[in-house]
Parts: sequence; structure tokens; C-alpha cells
Amino acid sequence: MGLLGNLLDPTFLEDPYATYRRVLNTGPVVWDDEHRMWLVSGHPEVLEAVKRPETSVAAAAARIRPALGERAEHFEPLIGAVSKFLTRVDPPDHTRLRALVQKAFTLGAVERMHKDIESLVDGYLSPLPRTGQMEVMSTLAVPLPITVITRMLGVPAEDQSRIKKWSDDLGSVADNDPRPEVLERAQESLGQMRQYILDVIARLTRESGDDLLSALIKVEESGDRLSHDELFGTVQVLLIAGQETTTNLLGNGLHALLTHPDQMRRLRDEPDRWAGAIEECLRYDCPVQSRTRVVTTDMELGGQRIPAGQTLFLLLGAANRDPRAFVDPDRFDIARLHNHHVAFGHGIHYCLGNALARLEARIALGALITRMPRLALSPGTPPTRQPNFSLRGFTSLSVTF
Repeated sequence: MGLLGNLLDPTFLEDPYATYRRVLNTGPVVWDDEHRMWLVSGHPEVLEAVKRPETSVAAAAARIRPALGERAEHFEPLIGAVSKFLTRVDPPDHTRLRALVQKAFTLGAVERMHKDIESLVDGYLSPLPRTGQMEVMSTLAVPLPITVITRMLGVPAEDQSRIKKWSDDLGSVADNDPRPEVLERAQESLGQMRQYILDVIARLTRESGDDLLSALIKVEESGDRLSHDELFGTVQVLLIAGQETTTNLLGNGLHALLTHPDQMRRLRDEPDRWAGAIEECLRYDCPVQSRTRVVTTDMELGGQRIPAGQTLFLLLGAANRDPRAFVDPDRFDIARLHNHHVAFGHGIHYCLGNALARLEARIALGALITRMPRLALSPGTPPTRQPNFSLRGFTSLSVTF
């Protein structure tokens, strides 16, 4: 068995950090023979890997084809669509697409959602009794991000449940999971989602609104615009990344605070610590645990010579616990200084929605901690993790208050 072992083993999914320590102790860049890839767990090595032009996200996205063998042709619509996502393309295509998208997805567009987010959180929490029990994921962590991103995009509220299902099905292939049942669901949802988004685009092209999708349709750079396929791919990424990772941040962050009551007390006593607390939640148990790159030319990384064509498995969760980068890295500390985590990646593929995720987490977790002074994990209902290594989160997280 390789250094990582079975990525879907329940024990590993519950706590991958013990395994990460073993990998880090072996070396910041090591070969895993079972998975046939280089494990990059060191913080400086992850930063270097994502900045080097010799590493490709596009080639990494295509690596599922040989794994599928004869089934690859059947799943080509899914593979082809995913390979066009903004997160899966290299320069110069990435440079052009990101420049166009950033002209619409601005900090101003995010800040305009501040009051909406506060109102939504209040709407989820106000109907609750003064004391009781709540399942956080279904009550708050799942509905808030999907509502926020669909509102920003101008998608009707009544369609959120369909979009959530499609996004979940497509997000399940984040681990490049080659199981046919996973891919079949994802491909079916891809087709339905594509038709739906193209219909919305057609409507907004005729009747432009004051929303992000209308802005994306109109955005232009030196005479260049997003094609319909590019719009579809961009909206898909925003819908998937805009809710899945934030949902996981809310669940993981709250769990970290609840299992470190001294830090939660400090946060209540020193509310000016919230910005640092969100960064520590991101570092300590990050929503996205890994990224992949394929080396396009021979290169050296972390003292290892890596031949062209081999895969780098960037362990973001391990890099965020690298003792060379963080003092006492396994300690959860909301006052941590110099918290240069890689939870949102780094370099040209740095998460486009990072400001929105931070804003939602600050408002939602702040409301929970402030409104519920007796907030605690439910003793008789243990949390359950979702069966996905790369997208780390909870399927259920019950609390008493």
C-alpha cells in the first residue's frame, strides 16, 4: 500500500492529518507507488509547483481518459466539458478567460451581497427556539451558499434544488473518480445543467438584468467576449465552487471552533479576531484538500527529479500543517500570525470566489456564535463526513444550543 492508502477509507476521511504527518516526515515531495504519482505535501513545494510553467492543470484534467479505457469515449461529453472549466485550463486560454470573468466578478459585486447574506442568515436562524437542537448543514451551511451564488447570478430561487443536485453530481468527480455510476450521474446532470444554463443565458441576452450572469454576457476585453460554451463553463464553475466549498468551510470551521471551546470563548470575548479566525478555520481543516498537476517537461521539485508526464498530487491540507511554514501546525489558534495558508490555492488559479466565501463564513459563523452562547456539539449525534477526499466536509453536523 502507498503512503496515502485508500482515499475513501472512513478512518482516513475522518482524520487525514495523521497520514499527512507521516507523508511530511517522509519528505515534502515523495513518490507514491500505489497511486503512481508524486505527493507534494510541503508548503513551499506546493507554492512552487502551482507557479511553475512546467506544471499543467489541463493535462491533469485529461488523465482520467486512460483510467477509463474503453469507457472513455462514452464519457467524452463529461470529460470534454470539465476540461474547459476555468479551473482546468492553462495559459494563454486561462489568462484570457480569467481576465474576462474578473471584470464581472468584482469585490464590489461581492460586497453588494453583504446585507443579503445577513438577511438570509437571520431567516435561517430566527425561527429556531431559544434552546434545542439543530442540524447545521441542512439548516444553514447548505442553503446559504447555493442561495447566495444563484442570487448573484440571477438564477430563479425555485430552481435552486435542481442546481444543487446537478452541482453535487458534478462535484463528485473532483477526485477523478472513475467509477461508472459516479460518472453516469455526473454526465446526465451535465446535460441537464447545460441546457438549463443556456436557456437562462438566452433569456438574459434578450432581457439583461442587474446580476452577475448578465454582466458576464456583456463583459468585454479588447473586443473579446465569452462564447456560449465559455459562459456555460464559467457559470458551472461558479455554481459548483461557489456553494460546495463554502458549505464545507462553514461546517469545518464551526466544528473546529466547537472542538476548541477555549478558542470559541476567546472569539466571543475578542470579536475583532474574526478575520483571523476565518483564516485559521481555512488553514486548520481546509474545504479543498488537493489539486493535481501534470509535469510537461522534466523538472526538479523538493530535491526530486520529476520526469515529464508524471502527476503531482498537491496535498493542500498537508501543506497547511507543514511545521516549516506554521508554528505548532496541529494547534487551532484564532490569533495565529503570518497565516499564509493555501486553502484557496495560489498563483494564477487562486480561487476567484475567495472574498465571497470569507464574507459568508464571517457572517454565518458570527451569527451562530453570537446568538447561541450555549452552542455545543450534540453528544448523542456524532457528525458524519461526506465520502469525498478532495472536497472535505460534513453531510451532517448536529449541535445543541
